[in-house]
Amino acid sequence: PSGANVLVDPLIAYEGDDALPRFTLADLPERIDFVVLTHNHADHVLIETLLAIRHKVDTVVVPASGGSLVDPSLKLMLESIGFKKVIALEVFEQLAHHDLTLIALPFIGEHGDLDIKSKVAWLMKAGEDTMLFAADSNNLEPKMYDLIKEIYGEVTTLFLGMECLGAPFSWVYGAYMPLAVDRKKDQSRRLNGSDFERGLKVIESLGCKNVYVYAMGAEPWLQFVTSIDPAEDTVPAINAKKLIDHCHSIGITAQRLFGSADTTID
Repeated sequence: PSGANVLVDPLIAYEGDDALPRFTLADLPERIDFVVLTHNHADHVLIETLLAIRHKVDTVVVPASGGSLVDPSLKLMLESIGFKKVIALEVFEQLAHHDLTLIALPFIGEHGDLDIKSKVAWLMKAGEDTMLFAADSNNLEPKMYDLIKEIYGEVTTLFLGMECLGAPFSWVYGAYMPLAVDRKKDQSRRLNGSDFERGLKVIESLGCKNVYVYAMGAEPWLQFVTSIDPAEDTVPAINAKKLIDHCHSIGITAQRLFGSADTTID
């Protein structure tokens, strides 16, 4: 309500002539109060987009890192490419700005069981609205969300990625290993997010009224980053549809985002 705006994990599409609607750099406001980043994967932290919007961004808020080779500091990286104000928050730390509060919540899974700390789900309290951007979090321990509700109350709107198949461990982290990872371990440590059952438990735990499945990476302009199959018969697409359909059946507003969407959250 105070007029602050927040941009989450910006990966802005190029302008195109095809029929698929998209937001481009021209759709952004003249000033961006906060850019918040959930985790350091190429489809969530894209340097090309960050450089293109750098001149209009006031503050970037990132998860604090562990400082290891596989967990470099997002704060230092952004400062090195010219961002003047970068704030790194540990899990459960928060940042307040007028009637907006950004809270860093735990983000579990999706990183091949490595000890990576630079990942958070962002809980945003904006006036009376409460939104959780859980990105590619995998609900490996449902009790965590029960406890989050006890501390922070119900979450009105959930944004959840459901790339529940995920790439093999080596797709992102193989180059960091001193030896090649054998296939069994590579396949057992996939970089996957929540499936239908785990996503539904997040919704039930937090008492969500609105659910948006996002960050699925199926748009054509994301293919150079994700290599994700956009077909509707894939495991992630099937699980996402099942979750959306179930939400509709119990009276929850739900949508799988694709291309672009403009919505007002009640």
